[in-house]
Amino acid sequence: MSKKKKTIEELLEEALLPEEEQPYEVPENWIWVKFDSVIKTSSNRASAIKQKDYEEQGRIPVIDQGMQLISGYTNNQENEYTGELPVIVFGDHTRFLKWIDFSFAQGADGTKLLKPLKHFYPKYFYYLLKIINLPNKGYSRHFKYLRASVLPIPPLNEQKRIVEKVERLLDKIEEAKQLIEEAKETFELRRAAILDKAFRGELGTNDETEESMTDVVGINKVISTGEALFKIPDNWIVASFNSVISISSGNALTKKNMNENGNIPVFGGNGVTGMHDESNVDDETIVVGRVGFYCGSVHKTPKSAWVTDNAFKVSFSENIFDKMYLYWHLKNLNLNRFSNSSAQPVISGKTLKPVQVLIPPLKEQRRIANKVEVLINKLKAQQQLIQTTIENTERVNQSILSQAFRGELGTNDPSEEKAIELLKEVLQEQVK
Repeated sequence: MSKKKKTIEELLEEALLPEEEQPYEVPENWIWVKFDSVIKTSSNRASAIKQKDYEEQGRIPVIDQGMQLISGYTNNQENEYTGELPVIVFGDHTRFLKWIDFSFAQGADGTKLLKPLKHFYPKYFYYLLKIINLPNKGYSRHFKYLRASVLPIPPLNEQKRIVEKVERLLDKIEEAKQLIEEAKETFELRRAAILDKAFRGELGTNDETEESMTDVVGINKVISTGEALFKIPDNWIVASFNSVISISSGNALTKKNMNENGNIPVFGGNGVTGMHDESNVDDETIVVGRVGFYCGSVHKTPKSAWVTDNAFKVSFSENIFDKMYLYWHLKNLNLNRFSNSSAQPVISGKTLKPVQVLIPPLKEQRRIANKVEVLINKLKAQQQLIQTTIENTERVNQSILSQAFRGELGTNDPSEEKAIELLKEVLQEQVK
């Protein structure tokens, strides 16, 4: 027995959101509808590609729920999406949304294909879905939350005007963001330039009348004076790492031994990795990461800290080195280049032994450290300003989209036919 088709009135009642349930007020010629009444969902598992089968190159791009627009490729024509374009791809686990208007193959894991019903403007719904605030449930599925959402719908021409204005405004913001990102990229170059000048004696702080540290260090430990891998001031000396610096591994300390409520920071190869109740360091210490991704990174602990065995503790004579000078010098040496090339990089004390260390007069070390601190802090302030600007542009993006779907972009024409007439036209297709 065939199922009786619903009347247009019944479909309207199911689709429309009662006035008392509407999240906010929209123009009079708009309507609020339930997600399922205007968007259809598909997910063709038969032709979807598993991640292990992605290829690095191919004729057909693979679209999945990952952060990148295109996650891989395939040459298998049987996997190519044969439905009508464009579609909106939603990541059920990741919550990412993608606008796809080109031939593609669907990734298998957590990929939903969304498309508004005929007569609606698809890209309006793409931008509309981007502002829906879905809860973050980790790697759980999120489509049920999207499906439970309600949507403000304007007349068709207003949908098109909104998209046109939103894209025009977002393009301008994207141009500004690109300029900001380019400026951001220069910061690392400027930071490197500061340190390079500092350890070539080119900061304008050196006093050539000050005696070298040869007698303090011991002439038998000096590799050269005034020469290194590059030209340095005549009253600087060069010594090997192991002759003036000693290192020792930190203590084995697992997360089980840490205490989140402790007040002593635990330093590993990548800086603070947890908290503890008691210290194994009683004074400020320079720490060098010796294992893993942060191998060669340099940090300075505060008084009262713990150092794990993922890092070296650096020891030296204060008659030879100013602590902050040595800290910046070690950062500039890029110690990571002395690690092995295995999948798990490791720096051994042995590989550091022959590394050349620059030793200016002690007063010059302090001047260098102070000037580097001033210059780096100025750079950090500029970086923070850039970061704040980037965050502000993201807020502007959201503000534009929020205004768009409240009818506040100044594009709405009250004289246009009401959106409910458009909805009736769409639903009429279902009762034919």
